[in-house]
Amino acid sequence: MKDNRSMFSKMNFLQPSSRRVAVLQRIFSKTYLVTPNEISRSFGVFGTKYAGEKLVKIGDISKVVKPAKNPQYVPLKYVEGESSQEILRHLRWMLQKDLLGQDMFLIGRPGPLRRLLAMQYLEITDRELEYVSLSRDTTEADLKQRREIKNGTAVYFDQSAVRAAVEGRILILEGIEKAERNVLPVLNNLLENREMHLEDGRFLMPAKRYDQLLKEHSQEELDCWKLVRVSENFRVIALGIPVPRYVGNPLDPPLRSRFQARDISGLTYKEQLEALRALVPGLEGARLSQLLSCAHALLTADAAALGLADFPADGLPAAARILENTPSLPDYDALYRLYPYKSFLSAEGQAAVENVLSTFQVLPRHSKSVSMNINNVIPKNGTAEVEITVERKSSVLQVPCGSLRENVVTNDFVPNVYQEKLLADLMLSHQFKDICVIGPRGCGKSATVSEFAKRLNYVVEPIVLYQDMTSRDLLQQRSTLLNGDTIWQNSPLVTAALEGKLAVLDGIHRIHPSTLAVVHRLVHDRELTLHDGSRLLRHDRYDDIKSSQNLTDNQLEEYGIFKIHPSFRIIALAEPPVQGSSLTQWLSPEMLSLFLYHEMRPLKPDEEMHLVKNLLGSANKAFEHVMRVAHRMRESDDPAVRALSSSLSTRQLLRIAKRMRAYPGDSPANAIYRACLARFLPALPRQALDKILLDEDLPLINAETSSPTCKVEGEKVTIGNTTVPRYKTDAKTKIPDIQFYDVPQHITALEWLLQDFFLGEHLLLIGNQGVGKNKLADRLLQLLNRPREYIQLHRDTTVQTLTLQPTVRDGVVVYEDSPLVQAVKLGHVLIVDEADKAPTHVTCILKTLVESGEMILSDGRRIVPLNHPQTPTNKGIIPIHPDFRMIVLANRPGFPFLGNDFFGALGDLFSCHAVDNPSAQSEHALLKQYGPDVPDEIIARLVRAFGELRNMADQGLVQYPYSTREVVNIVKHLQEFPNESLVNVVGNVFDFDTYSQEVQDTLTEVLQKNGIPLHVHTNKINLAKEFPLPPLQQAGEWKVTHPSPPTILPVEERFLRTKTPITLRKYQHPLDLTEARGSVFSEMQSYWVVPVGETGIVAGLAVSKSFENDPLKDWIHVMATNPMKLFSMQSSGKDIHELSLQGLLHPVRGSRPRFKMCPIKTDDSSILLIHEESSNGLVLVDPFAGYARPVAQTSFIEDTTATLASAFPFNVKDKNWKMLTDLVEDKKFIVLFEDNGQRIDAINVETMTAYSMTLPVNLKTLNLPSIDRWLVEDTESRKYLLAKADPSEPIPRVSQAEKDAVPEHVKKAAHEMAQKAFKQRLREIQMSEYDASVYQQYLGSVAAQVQALRVILGSLQAKSKERQWQRHQTTGELDDAKLIEGLTGEKTIYRRRFEKEPELGTPQTKPKRLKFIVDVSGSMYRFNGYDGRLDREMEAVIMVMEAFQGFEAQIQYDIMGHSGEDYNLQFVDHRKPPADNKQRLDIIKIMHAHSQFCLSGDHTLEATKFGISQLSKEDCDEAIVVVLSDANLRRYGIAPESFAKILTSESNVSAYAIFIGSLGDEAVRLTKQMPAGRAFVCLDLTKLPQILQQIFSASVLSTRLFIFCNLSTHFAVFVNNMLLNIFGVLYFNDS
Repeated sequence: MKDNRSMFSKMNFLQPSSRRVAVLQRIFSKTYLVTPNEISRSFGVFGTKYAGEKLVKIGDISKVVKPAKNPQYVPLKYVEGESSQEILRHLRWMLQKDLLGQDMFLIGRPGPLRRLLAMQYLEITDRELEYVSLSRDTTEADLKQRREIKNGTAVYFDQSAVRAAVEGRILILEGIEKAERNVLPVLNNLLENREMHLEDGRFLMPAKRYDQLLKEHSQEELDCWKLVRVSENFRVIALGIPVPRYVGNPLDPPLRSRFQARDISGLTYKEQLEALRALVPGLEGARLSQLLSCAHALLTADAAALGLADFPADGLPAAARILENTPSLPDYDALYRLYPYKSFLSAEGQAAVENVLSTFQVLPRHSKSVSMNINNVIPKNGTAEVEITVERKSSVLQVPCGSLRENVVTNDFVPNVYQEKLLADLMLSHQFKDICVIGPRGCGKSATVSEFAKRLNYVVEPIVLYQDMTSRDLLQQRSTLLNGDTIWQNSPLVTAALEGKLAVLDGIHRIHPSTLAVVHRLVHDRELTLHDGSRLLRHDRYDDIKSSQNLTDNQLEEYGIFKIHPSFRIIALAEPPVQGSSLTQWLSPEMLSLFLYHEMRPLKPDEEMHLVKNLLGSANKAFEHVMRVAHRMRESDDPAVRALSSSLSTRQLLRIAKRMRAYPGDSPANAIYRACLARFLPALPRQALDKILLDEDLPLINAETSSPTCKVEGEKVTIGNTTVPRYKTDAKTKIPDIQFYDVPQHITALEWLLQDFFLGEHLLLIGNQGVGKNKLADRLLQLLNRPREYIQLHRDTTVQTLTLQPTVRDGVVVYEDSPLVQAVKLGHVLIVDEADKAPTHVTCILKTLVESGEMILSDGRRIVPLNHPQTPTNKGIIPIHPDFRMIVLANRPGFPFLGNDFFGALGDLFSCHAVDNPSAQSEHALLKQYGPDVPDEIIARLVRAFGELRNMADQGLVQYPYSTREVVNIVKHLQEFPNESLVNVVGNVFDFDTYSQEVQDTLTEVLQKNGIPLHVHTNKINLAKEFPLPPLQQAGEWKVTHPSPPTILPVEERFLRTKTPITLRKYQHPLDLTEARGSVFSEMQSYWVVPVGETGIVAGLAVSKSFENDPLKDWIHVMATNPMKLFSMQSSGKDIHELSLQGLLHPVRGSRPRFKMCPIKTDDSSILLIHEESSNGLVLVDPFAGYARPVAQTSFIEDTTATLASAFPFNVKDKNWKMLTDLVEDKKFIVLFEDNGQRIDAINVETMTAYSMTLPVNLKTLNLPSIDRWLVEDTESRKYLLAKADPSEPIPRVSQAEKDAVPEHVKKAAHEMAQKAFKQRLREIQMSEYDASVYQQYLGSVAAQVQALRVILGSLQAKSKERQWQRHQTTGELDDAKLIEGLTGEKTIYRRRFEKEPELGTPQTKPKRLKFIVDVSGSMYRFNGYDGRLDREMEAVIMVMEAFQGFEAQIQYDIMGHSGEDYNLQFVDHRKPPADNKQRLDIIKIMHAHSQFCLSGDHTLEATKFGISQLSKEDCDEAIVVVLSDANLRRYGIAPESFAKILTSESNVSAYAIFIGSLGDEAVRLTKQMPAGRAFVCLDLTKLPQILQQIFSASVLSTRLFIFCNLSTHFAVFVNNMLLNIFGVLYFNDS
């Protein structure tokens, strides 16, 4: 056997082939036998030595024990049946330590075994118990003495430690690792010397010393000296888990030295198997063996090394009993209740677990769910008989049930097959243990549990858990009587235990694990010790004490012993942990031991539709679209989209369906946008959502165009198309009365709010500051005549202050109702303002109030629905008024507000509305009402300027989101003081930014652009001098000096044909107007920026005169090429229209396109005739109707010939056609002539008749002074010839064939030479001195972008370091929750703010990882002279290094490169980032040198794939891949689908592409073909920080970070010289 074991021990746990045998070997190797001679297999009383004394013997160790003075405090029914050898060993050791008078520390894995062992020892030795469950809220007063006020006097009451010492009891301290480190040292002297000084002046003294003094002094003297004897029988048993393997505080060395430790590792395989067989004799032994084998395999050291949480082996009896009662249930289903590994383990962990399960044939071979349903439920006398069918086999179960006789029947729950199965599954677990239901927000957990309770006649006790909840809040709260005496009031959980209710712990994932530890004993043992000393016992233990001691219930109550009702059960509700995140991994090994777990998924489409139809009767087509989008988002591969889908939970879908049924005109896209709060989403998730809506053909509808109105008529109010009755109330003083100006956008928003309000919904309004959230809410209530209550939250808001305000009046703590309680009582509307400022764990207590109409108040009272069964009888019940509503106001989540995400926590409980700044039209109308005398032009300037600043704030270019509130205040000032300078008034808003030069520069540019001369001096006036024009005089004349007979030229007349009208793609953009007099007063008034694109070239301009002869209404037309577009705008307009003309005109390839446009007026409109010179092409365009008609001047054969000629530019002569338009306005004629040619065409544009002639000379110029006299100048003129610039030639390039023709040895020699030069250059760099001017040249180009990135990172870092309250302090601010302690004289009644330190034992926060991979190929150096691409790339590298300096702990970055030689060139290692400017300069020098001397080539896809694959293997907090590349993938044979596949190849890496080079609109088109939100176009380096910010924002919804820059090697070949001259266009690499 030894040989076999040595062989097995060499096997690796990770190898499936050997793991199974290794696991079995390890399991059975732990089993060993102990002979009866070593330890007796039983204990007992072996004789009586003295009256009442008993002898307890365990093996060879015995002790005489005396009967307990208070046997009711001795644990009972913990020793059942024959104990195992392992248990007996532990008990024997404990008996030894007891005989030695030593205190014990039982350490081991989480679970009830350590406590069970201690309780068994107390029961065996007949010892009384004092129990303390330690938590982070435990104070010195909880251990020693606590003051209470009795009859107006503060009296000290001994607590557990003192009582145990004096009475000779055993003190059990459970959860040593959970107590704060400064608490337990108070026990050190008691543990070491059995001495302790008490607060009431008494002194505890060891028994031996006390007895000696008693011999010398009388009892009265010792009592006078306040000496108290510590019993010699006093012992302490501490229970703890090892730290740092588990979370908690490590043992303080002085405390540790006072204990004797014992490792309680659990039962052996064989012993546990025997125990289970004895417990469930009806279950097959093979199935038991499989279950137990899986459990022990998951408890091995190998499993722990894989990061697997401990399997809760103590829960196996419950699983075994479930299988015994329902044999048709698969073993896997029973095991998964104990260990829901899919909820908290990564994919690797899940695979490891399933490998173990498959080893023991527990893992099912197919994924088909088990069929299960409830046939019948018959409740009677506290037990329900439930008939259940599992896999077509029926079983009858006996389960606990409630005592509620009259159950309120509602139609809110609509069962389906899935939920019926879940209810049946819950019934199985309900037989033997408490339950935890895990499911995403809004999937129906609360509704399912309510239905479960209803079927079993349970009264539900909802208990909302929150993060800063204390153990006292969970068990008991302190209060005062009318005479000032302090008392303890039971919490809802304790009340539920005593009365047999179903306690629903809602939000168990939010509560601190230390706080929840106080209920571990309640869950495991059904026992509980309260803060007032009361003890709650399991019903059978209570009955045994009552019968064995002949005590009545009243007598036991005097002893402080109460009975836990046998029907009492706990159901916990939780959201699933975030896999891979240590900060949200609440499902710890301790938590696993508490419950049987059930996962609840969101409903499927058919299930949700079934629910909607049953609740609402029908669902329209619009809602079906919403349903389809919701499920598409849930099933998306994009983690950001999946996270966003939680906003469309079942609860929210029901709300949308209800609204669409009442208001069928609601748009599906608008409903989805409101539910997801899409207006304030980060750019990437919003792009993904927009793409889904576009794919589903769901456009957004702008309701503002309908110009709705608002009016009150009698007892009705009408907003838009919605009319509702007004409210009747006597509380007139609480109805808002505000000044409100109606504008279209606000009226539309009010109508939406009114509709939801009238449907009974609670409202959530989210927006930036100053957008009118309060105004809208107050206006709605004013119109409806509804009284309101108002509460404003802040960072110090607590759960107590949100509901009640405690105060001390005449020595009595009195609770005053908060506005929330007042609104609930009176049926008013509660306005909750600044909801995002309070911690979400505080505001989350609103969940049950909004969801089910229930809430527990701090003083013990309860808010319940109006039809609650306890409403008529219980004075502590507050029925919720049917008219109660809640309107919550919050700022948007994210930067720069950095508040708490109220929407993320509770958004789906409300009808959500995004409140934005008004549109330009609405804001102008609003401001005009505030300032009727302010000139329209000034208001228009303010609206444009603030609108542009808001857009910049959305893009991250400015940090502060300037709101309507600021511009309203400006207009108010101008209205009251009209002579005040506009510049001075706007300073009231912008003086905040005076000391930030970057922000000031941005503001100055924007305001001056819009005609507000901020920071402009009076000397900035630039007007030209006026000079009178000289009188007209003849400049010259043409004379015929050599007359000759006229040459008669033949004229050919022909009719031109126009082709079929073509509908053009039409777009609309906001007009980017710049007021030219904003910075300098000059003749120029304004100018516009036409959005031709980074590659576009303006090629033509024309003006269509208005029919009203108003210059402001003239249409300006701009022709652009690359790609070919036509832009049309009015100088007084707000938008510019774009028509795509691509493919209508065909310039000769290789020549520069030249266009001329001619407006032609018709009777009722104006069209454009566009002429292209190189091809002599004509096209008629109607820019208003959006169509075009090409004009064919030649025959089909001539067209074909011309097309072929244009394809081969070497066949084309250097000739262009010119168009003259002098005769259009009067004669409707245009004239075309061939430059340097002989042909002239005159075309009548009305009849489309052409007259052609050929001259005997080559034309130079043609002048048209009149219709019958044209002036011609030929090429023989000696006058100056104005030559046209030649078309730009392509950049010289060596063909691939020429490259391939170079011999290999020549290539090799050239490469070796380049490498030698490269190495020499490196040596020069290392030896050269630092050149500050060179570095500053690069840094200066990106200084503003560096500052922008650093501001964002710094703000996020400040948010992460925000201080939190620390309670139980001796100085600081008074803690409202400890007012009573203050009355009694305790010291630790204050709280102070500290930076939160991570708990010891918690995994270290992992950094974000950033890899910036740049292109350093040879073409980068070669083409740097054309477009500066290498310089720009180095500037980007400097931007990254400078921006992340100081943030290396949060963001670890590498800078790598690729070229034709390699795809993995290391420039910066994240372990050693550059520390100063010298090192950063060296890095960019090395990049430059490599690009200069390396071979040509491209490794785009290889580098992308390598980067993503490498990062997917790293253990980091976030990983994002950003690929910087050109958009010319098609040219290299790369399909967009292939690139997209690589970007999405790893699920744990979010990859993005930034296209930084494009031919025409190729980048835009490619972006549309990429996954939504995964691609950007960035042709300007100044936009890179903005894009990075969007990616960082989106990382909240997804994971992982890795920036990657690729630039292909042939971009410049395809960019002509004209593009290179455009300022600001950046080609970041050789695309």
